[in-house]
Amino acid sequence: MANVVSGRLGAGAYRVQIQHRPRYGSQGTTQVGNHGELKTTRIFWSRNLDETSEASVVVPVTGIGAQTCCDILRDVIPLVHELVIYRNDVPVWIGPIITMTYTDDEVRIEAKDLTWWLNHRVPRVARNFQQSDLSTIFTTLINDAQDIEYFGLLTDINPSNILGDREIKINEYKYFGDHIRELGRTGIDWTVYLRKMYAGGYTVPNGTPIATLKSSHFKNGYEIALRGDIMCSNAIVKGSGEIATAEWGVENHQFGHVDSVWEESGIKDYNSALQAAKTRWDMLRKPVLFFRNPRKLETGFAADELSSTNVAILTQDAPVVIESLIPGATVSLDVDYLCQQVQFLMRLKRVSVTVENNESVELGLIPVGTSNEEATGIGVS
Repeated sequence: MANVVSGRLGAGAYRVQIQHRPRYGSQGTTQVGNHGELKTTRIFWSRNLDETSEASVVVPVTGIGAQTCCDILRDVIPLVHELVIYRNDVPVWIGPIITMTYTDDEVRIEAKDLTWWLNHRVPRVARNFQQSDLSTIFTTLINDAQDIEYFGLLTDINPSNILGDREIKINEYKYFGDHIRELGRTGIDWTVYLRKMYAGGYTVPNGTPIATLKSSHFKNGYEIALRGDIMCSNAIVKGSGEIATAEWGVENHQFGHVDSVWEESGIKDYNSALQAAKTRWDMLRKPVLFFRNPRKLETGFAADELSSTNVAILTQDAPVVIESLIPGATVSLDVDYLCQQVQFLMRLKRVSVTVENNESVELGLIPVGTSNEEATGIGVS
């Protein structure tokens, strides 16, 4: 996957395919059987940071082409088959079909990306990591999950340069997905693009902004919000016991002393807890900037939900191609704010695409967690 691909978003022409989940032979060969293409009235797909993404399609079973779709769907079985979505003949999303809902005039197909399998498997091998790079722990967990049965998830995992202790117990029956999400909250990011998982120490997929977006690149306008209710000047992470609890903060008389506490039972050592506290403080050390579409406001999310995103809807003229919209990437914004132009970075948390008559590409944006003063948004003085 290229770091930056030039071009514009443009309009998307979509098609949907059903295929048999990959079959893996004794010589490592892979076979994917195309089961057929479907006519759809609605398509939704997404990409997430540190979470399993989802997709869904609605297939009419009346009207032109209905019989062909019925013939294809008759033999489709959840988990046995996968959903593949193409935009302008390029695959943008792949994953196992999870649920099929039938009504009198349509069939709704829901699917998850390949990390769904991690959320439904528990370790069969006990592990005890001592001062290991979090990326090594992460890689071992993915390999252990696929040793049970290979489900075709490829990986590209970079060192995090964060050392920590972790114990994986067989009799704990904790899903692999829960283990890797805990690592995501501690200091290693991951995302899935088609059949490959990209992971590393906040390097997903690269440190260079994928595009500079201006005011004219967003539909229906936008709002810039500075939120003091989720900032903290002192971050505390409680791991498993006192030895795995740490706090990090810098005295700041401008904002006053604000404590925030997170519980991470999977953390077994002080170093990991300290890194988790630093990461949270880095993002929340001053009023947090959110860039959002005023018609898509989210309400009621808790102050400790760093995953909460605010939506911005792109125009077709936006200078970014769909292949570059990978969660974890940074986006440079150059927009109107208080009668002036301001520039700042935001991080891509989620991409959501809905196709129903027209295509709507929505970006979920979060502040950049970094020590770089220029990258944290609009400064408050």
